[in-house]
Amino acid sequence: MISTLKVVLTAAPLFFNGVTVDDVAGTFQEYSLTNIKKEFDLKIRDVEKVTEAIFFETRGTCDKDKYAVAEVILQRTALDNYPSDVSKVINQYTWKNGQKVCQFSYMCENNIKNKRKLIREDYSEWRKSRRVAFNSIMFGPTDYTNGADHYYNPRKANPDWANPRKVTATTCAHRYLKLHKS
Repeated sequence: MISTLKVVLTAAPLFFNGVTVDDVAGTFQEYSLTNIKKEFDLKIRDVEKVTEAIFFETRGTCDKDKYAVAEVILQRTALDNYPSDVSKVINQYTWKNGQKVCQFSYMCENNIKNKRKLIREDYSEWRKSRRVAFNSIMFGPTDYTNGADHYYNPRKANPDWANPRKVTATTCAHRYLKLHKS
């Protein structure tokens, strides 16, 4: 980057009269560190929210299931018909027959109110969920679901939107489906 700046400064003395490479590099470094910190803070916030989703949606299941749930959340942020923010994706809900229906079931369940107690009771599961969320957010999602944007646990639910022809993957507890075009 610095060598590129030297070329620009050398080639365009009229535009950069009196500006040194050190001036530009110092400004660039200051700007970069500020943006890196902001970006890192946003990613850590996303890690916390995805950790919570993984914990409540996959407690007691395999690690592959945990990575797959994180993948679905991140996949939704890339789709046009979902918010681009992780928190907004997880908090989404609709109303059906006068009842609130959450995109992620744990958000509508009473156990979310006792969140801290549940985390303390199963702290090793929380740590696993946090590790998976961190890896998925910081290093990018896995591809366990083949681009799925929905999932459900067939032992607990049989949602009307679950089309068996659109199942892209199955893990130890969930079936994953791709219902929206990228």
